[in-house]
Amino acid sequence: VALAILARFDPLRRRLQEPGDRFFFREVYDARRAVEELSAELGHEFSHEKLEHLLTARLADVLHLEWAALFWREADDFVSRSARAGLPALLPSSLLLLDELARHDKPVRLGVLEPIKALDPATRIVADGLDGAGARLLAALRTREQLHGVLVLGPKRSEQEFNSDDLQLVRTVANQGALALENARLYRERTRQVELEKELEIARRVQFSLIPAELPAVGGWRLAAHCAPARQVGGDFYDTLPARNGKALTVVVGDVSGKSVAGAMLMVAAREVLHTAALGGARAEEI
Repeated sequence: VALAILARFDPLRRRLQEPGDRFFFREVYDARRAVEELSAELGHEFSHEKLEHLLTARLADVLHLEWAALFWREADDFVSRSARAGLPALLPSSLLLLDELARHDKPVRLGVLEPIKALDPATRIVADGLDGAGARLLAALRTREQLHGVLVLGPKRSEQEFNSDDLQLVRTVANQGALALENARLYRERTRQVELEKELEIARRVQFSLIPAELPAVGGWRLAAHCAPARQVGGDFYDTLPARNGKALTVVVGDVSGKSVAGAMLMVAAREVLHTAALGGARAEEI
């Protein structure tokens, strides 16, 4: 009898279940596709501001989170511009919490870090602050042994717990985000290097435009000089100063403190002071 009843109602059960299954799996599929698109955007972005937007606002929309925050490495700390009220403004790199996060290959629920709070007072303060702000999940953004940032995720809007699919999606974004932050750092360093090289080239041209290519001839003397900076720009210089009687020649050789742009600028200032004194009639020994 039981089998007969089951066989009779099984088609009805399937008709009722299929729409729910399609909705559930469709939602998971949509989330995965959105994460793939987000990961692709991360791979082509080098701006910290845009990366932070993708890893917080966009990620929160994709996973239906109330909020998300990103802390990225800056000097010896991890800072954030997306931290909401209640979250710390920065995370010191000395936190035991960060060392523990870096050991995990997947996102960590805040409760997992409870045991280490007793080992590090600073970690206890930060962890309690995260808990008070409503944080539910932490994800390390790291490449090999280098920790580039930390994702702090708030609760889901549905108030449900993070399931295994959610954790895998967060892990995917965290891995791609770590690569994006590393690429952004290398891009900034290269940009700064190019800008510095341009500044050095300008300073080099300024310096050598002020050093005489030839020295004036003086009866019975032939003079020659050459300047080769240790770096692209330096503070060494030589020059000749005008004399009142037009017969004497004052040669100046100098080595100002500092190298590169700072040394070149100081050399320019020293040259102007010397020429001003000579034009004012000062004797060589006074100069």
